[in-house]
Amino acid sequence: MRALILAAGEGSRLKPLTNDRPKVMVELNGRSILDRQIAVLNSLGITDIALATGFSSHCFAELGLPTFDNANWERTNMVASMFNAADFLDAGQEDIIVAYGDIVYEQRVLAKLLESDSSVAITSDTQWQKYWALRTNDIFGDIESFIIDDAKNVLELGKRVTSFEKVKGQFMGLMKFRSDRVFHLKTFYDALPRDILYDGQRFEKMYMTSFIQALIQSGEMVRAVEVKSGWLETDSLTDIELYYDLASQNRLQEFYADW
Repeated sequence: MRALILAAGEGSRLKPLTNDRPKVMVELNGRSILDRQIAVLNSLGITDIALATGFSSHCFAELGLPTFDNANWERTNMVASMFNAADFLDAGQEDIIVAYGDIVYEQRVLAKLLESDSSVAITSDTQWQKYWALRTNDIFGDIESFIIDDAKNVLELGKRVTSFEKVKGQFMGLMKFRSDRVFHLKTFYDALPRDILYDGQRFEKMYMTSFIQALIQSGEMVRAVEVKSGWLETDSLTDIELYYDLASQNRLQEFYADW
């Protein structure tokens, strides 16, 4: 098992914390997001870890991990960063975990994902509403569709919604691609049209949810691995303030127990 952490983002909404470091190196209670991710991966025996880097990539030199620098990080998005690390994606006959660089998650969340034998599996938080209600006053301005069938196969992902009916979970930015499908991913990506928009974005700025939706539309089976809480997303200074406030009230463990 290998892991690729998507760590190219600047984190403009986390300034000034990201004035001199990438988003993934922002600290939560004395430990960086990246350190927390690596610790959980290591705890389940995953030590072959690489980073898809971009903004302030020099900050990663001392870690001793393989890095794949996206020199065009300002003009692209995380899908482009992921495939910029194609040499690592295709490097072996093992499954691969791909994780957003701005999330932390408990060991139980990753363990549940590792249990899946689906060709493509993505984690879904089924208790997301309470968490999101604390993060924003405009839930429908932020959430996206996550429609599954009775077998937990994902039918639709990443579309704007106006009700909770089409939101059966929250995509967490934590994925697993089975070894026999990894090479197909790059082939599929390279064959996608460059002259159309993907959920309103140019090909180069494609969201990960748009890429996964394109896989689904091509016939790929994408399975939702459902968990109940056990993670945090750090997208803004407001998020960090919220987490410290919840921790001071002994409430953060409702959402993330590894603070």
